[in-house]
Amino acid sequence: SKPQPSIQSVRSQWLASGSLAFTIDGANFGTHDPYDGVSSFLEVHDETQQWRAGNDGSAYNGHSNDIEASLTRWADGQIVIGALTKGFPSGYYPARGGDTITIRVWNAQTGAGPASFTFTLPMPDPPSVSAVSPLLLAGGNMTVSMAGSGFGSHDPYQGDSAYLQVEDVTAGWS
Repeated sequence: SKPQPSIQSVRSQWLASGSLAFTIDGANFGTHDPYDGVSSFLEVHDETQQWRAGNDGSAYNGHSNDIEASLTRWADGQIVIGALTKGFPSGYYPARGGDTITIRVWNAQTGAGPASFTFTLPMPDPPSVSAVSPLLLAGGNMTVSMAGSGFGSHDPYQGDSAYLQVEDVTAGWS
């Protein structure tokens, strides 16, 4: 009989880009060359937000998705996903601390499996602001530039955002 893969632990990491990286430790994963894309041997499933990444569709009835994985290591006892890519993160494929994530791995040589590991995605580190540079423009409009870390990424926009609040504590508005 084929040795079944098993997952002992998964470590997740929020990246500065807002993407996620994962280190999967276990046994009997087989080996695979590093790659960017999808395969039939791996799946990352955000059960809360209902998206899947890294699989070519074979894990769930041929329905692939737009999220790829950048695999930097695939050894028999450890898989490292350096980042989820192509379409992630986005408004259509969000991830949030507290989401339930399931990772599935099939042996890359034999197809045995899947091994499955479910965990709660930790909260990302809170953003840190190191500098703010307001610029008052003609007509009373203001442009604000902020420097710091942990902001994640967002498409440019004009208007209100659920992710940013500017407050004038002197004038009492936000």
